Amino acid sequence: MAASRLPALPTLTLPLARALGGSLLLLLISAQAPAIEEIVFSSGPVRGPGWSVARTLTRLRIDGDARASGVIEASGVRLPGPLKQIYNLSASCARLSFDTSGMACLGGELQIQTPDGEPVFSPARIEAAYGKDGFRFVIAGLELGGGAIETTFEGTSAGFSLDANGRSLPLPALLELFDLKRAGIDVTAQNGVVSGTLRWHESSSHGDLSASLNLEQFAFSDPSGLNAGENLVAELSLEASRRSGPWRFESSVSLSAGQVYLHPVFVDAAEGSLEFKADGKTSQDSKRVTVEDFSFRHHGVAQVDGSAVLGFGAPGPTLERLVLETEQIALARFHAVYIKPWLVDSALSKLNATGSATARVVWSREGTSEAALRFRETNLEDDAARFALVGLSGDVHWRESGAPRQTHVDFKSARFYRIDLGSTKLVGTFLGSDFKLSAPLNLSMLGGALRIDEFEATGLGGERLSWGMRGELKPISIMALTKRLEWPPFSGSLSGDVPSLRYSDGQISINGKLNVRVFDGRVEIDELKLEQPFGVVPRMTADVLVDNLSLGALTRTFSFGKIEGRLSGRIADLVLENWRPAAFDARFATPEGDKSRHRISQRAVENLARIGGAGQVLSSTLLKFFESFSYHRLGISCRLKNGVCEMGGVEDAERGYYIVKGGGLPPRIDVYGFNTRVDWSTLVERLKAITRVNEAVIR
Repeated sequence: MAASRLPALPTLTLPLARALGGSLLLLLISAQAPAIEEIVFSSGPVRGPGWSVARTLTRLRIDGDARASGVIEASGVRLPGPLKQIYNLSASCARLSFDTSGMACLGGELQIQTPDGEPVFSPARIEAAYGKDGFRFVIAGLELGGGAIETTFEGTSAGFSLDANGRSLPLPALLELFDLKRAGIDVTAQNGVVSGTLRWHESSSHGDLSASLNLEQFAFSDPSGLNAGENLVAELSLEASRRSGPWRFESSVSLSAGQVYLHPVFVDAAEGSLEFKADGKTSQDSKRVTVEDFSFRHHGVAQVDGSAVLGFGAPGPTLERLVLETEQIALARFHAVYIKPWLVDSALSKLNATGSATARVVWSREGTSEAALRFRETNLEDDAARFALVGLSGDVHWRESGAPRQTHVDFKSARFYRIDLGSTKLVGTFLGSDFKLSAPLNLSMLGGALRIDEFEATGLGGERLSWGMRGELKPISIMALTKRLEWPPFSGSLSGDVPSLRYSDGQISINGKLNVRVFDGRVEIDELKLEQPFGVVPRMTADVLVDNLSLGALTRTFSFGKIEGRLSGRIADLVLENWRPAAFDARFATPEGDKSRHRISQRAVENLARIGGAGQVLSSTLLKFFESFSYHRLGISCRLKNGVCEMGGVEDAERGYYIVKGGGLPPRIDVYGFNTRVDWSTLVERLKAITRVNEAVIR
């Protein structure tokens, strides 16, 4: 019997198209038209809230007993929410029934494919009803990998309803069904299974959504490779509803096992489970979500409560407002997990923190942000021994704009490199990216103090940090300073005014000259610059002028020996790398016209000769008869370059150079130096050994 085909139906509204098709089929069947084996008809777009079908094609076969079977194909299926937008569905029905309201499929089988023909699910058993009032699908045994889904999906002109139960579903395959990029999520699942339930009922006036999911062995990553997770075990729940208005929701997520890396923070849930709970509402157009209350618990690390407002639109979600408030946090663990990863490759990469703190943060895109931190017995220490703050307590306040609040911070002690600082109190204000000192800051150090009268910083928290200060250095012990810096020891004290000192672009510099009063004379430091002071290898450069120092004061408590007279000179192009001399051109000598008494002790003679690399001591028996000698001038020079010191004295001699040139009343003495090139490390060792070795050339 030849097949007969009907022309396709025109695109009609859903009730009219289905009523006309159903009436036509009833008419054909009741007439027992033996000439018809197959009937084919199609309908155009049909839609409801959140769903639509671009085209349906129905193929019906009628047997001799007027029983119908056939295949229904739907193309261009758009499903609600974040589900992917285009699918092809094919349902074969062993038995079809028809009436004026539509048709029903019993004992059917469902195939779901992508537009290019790739299967999405294994064939499943279905029952379906499709008519003028909408549709109803019941799907049982829908297999995906080693798991299965049972679903009831109903749609009418008034809305839709979806009920689904899943067990042991492979996450990589399941997530392929969702258009996560539309929601601003660009991740790929490599592993994991999920079980749970989903209930979604939606109409034009109200909606209800609930979900409960259990994830196991979940692994994911993003295209950059900077965000990933492995072996995750998690539970997720969501309850949401709306009644003629926006959605209200309650949600929770708990992570009990696995590792997560969200650049640059790494969290191992085995060391402390994580829980997140939130409730709130959406805007009427669902483009904004207000989280009225949320709590985050990382057991053993931190507990944070707060609220937030998020916007959803191209190119992705944005944070519009955030309020955070912590309970008391143990800083050692919190710093290791959440702070230290952000400091990698920065000057603070080796910072460690102990003690406790609380915080409150209010952030807004409108610029009305503020924060408050309260520290209790907090210690901040650098593993590279560059700085430390011990016993830090106080309140830090910051505001983006408006009237600033005072910050008060006390610390029991501090350390800057090898220099210990005493207790002090800091009072100032933070406003935007700026800080300003409100009261002088006194830092006890090396038996004296550094008083900072003015201090201002800009660009805090950014790459363009700069600051400036002015103050005074009250007398500090040079002996203690040289000992801390592991330099050859000197006695005396150091004091002076600190002019405008500035930091910018990773460099500290003095806008002007630093004048220091020391050894009854004056030291002027010019062109002082300190590069990368908190870097791995800080570098300092300067020119130093030495004016009329008292050699008696300089050598009085110094084991070098006693010298009377005055000394002037200059250290040009000084370079310190990691606080050790790398280059300089130093020249020191008795100043011209010096009228002071010029005497040098026997011990000082021996040690000066040792520095100059003199040979065997001559006339040592004569030397021991005199405790001191007169001299006309003395001096020494060293030009350090590439680890070698090119040495000289007050003037050239027939052999070598004069370190001390005799003059005045007898006994007079000349001291020569012969080595014009000396390894710097060797010279430093000579300075350390001068109390043990006596070698001099005496005439």
